[in-house]
Amino acid sequence: MDDSSVVERGRNLIKDLKSHVIDTFSKDPRGRLQGEGLGNSEIEKLAGLEIPLDRPPSKKQEHWLTWTIVQRLVADGFVEPVFTKKTKYRLTGMSDHHT
Repeated sequence: MDDSSVVERGRNLIKDLKSHVIDTFSKDPRGRLQGEGLGNSEIEKLAGLEIPLDRPPSKKQEHWLTWTIVQRLVADGFVEPVFTKKTKYRLTGMSDHHT
């Protein structure tokens, strides 16, 4: 694989992850437009994106993949934060035209 095909594959993986997370939101009423929202760990479990790391609790970094994808979807306008005790997320109207 040359460098350009490696980069293209990475970009396609990110696009696929974004679509997968949007599909995950749409399958749960809490994640849909006007829903109460889903927390990051709920999104992670529902999407099957849990990556367990064998580290002490203070060093846990296993939620970063999902968090990063969700933050990109917020920046792209497909997902919006819902501020409660803990921030949750739900789809916006733009999610019908996702990635």
